[in-house]
Amino acid sequence: MQTMERPHQDTHANGQKGALGRHLDEAFILFRTPRLRAITLSLYSNYLLVGAVYFGLSLSGGDLSSDPFLYMALTGVVELPAYTLVIPLVARYGRRAPVVAFFFIILNCWGNQKKKVIHLFSYPLSGSMVLALIGKMSIASAFQILDLYSSELFPTEVRTRGMSTAHVMSRVGSACSPYIIDYLGPLYPWAPSAVFGAASVLAGLATLPLPETLHVPLPDTIAHLEEREIRTRHSG
Repeated sequence: MQTMERPHQDTHANGQKGALGRHLDEAFILFRTPRLRAITLSLYSNYLLVGAVYFGLSLSGGDLSSDPFLYMALTGVVELPAYTLVIPLVARYGRRAPVVAFFFIILNCWGNQKKKVIHLFSYPLSGSMVLALIGKMSIASAFQILDLYSSELFPTEVRTRGMSTAHVMSRVGSACSPYIIDYLGPLYPWAPSAVFGAASVLAGLATLPLPETLHVPLPDTIAHLEEREIRTRHSG
């Protein structure tokens, strides 16, 4: 009986190892090839940093405005043009350049916290609040373009997986932003602005290596993506 059971046990063990290997291969499919790995890491970095900055601006109402309720209302209002103005921008200038531009606008908003007061109707708005609203509009625009951009960068066979895991990274960033504001801010008042400004710079730099996708056919498979990269290098 023992000699008869051993081949069956070996076959079962080999089957388990084969299944485990297939599961691992599926889990790390976004890192399988050099070009896809570079795209995945760049987009993961972008979504992580964008999530942190987006929610960091949303949660900074108490520090940037004397009326946090007015601040929250206005941060919702400024997202309306952010969702519409990006349409002609990406249609004319592509995806990469507007994303990088919005990231550096955010850096400028975080780095220039002015104390001048202006009035919107009868409500006083500080200069830092106005800059924060411009930053919120910029980060919302960058977020929208990233969704379009990443859907065109990931090949069709892994697009759903790439998009969903990228959004997971944005939620990791958003989970970190309250700790930066609530724990780091009271100790060092300048720290949240420095962290979020640096995050905007890093996100912009992470976008630069990505290829432009305007008027470029979408890759269907990972092999198609790698072949297109090889042809681009040879033609260059």
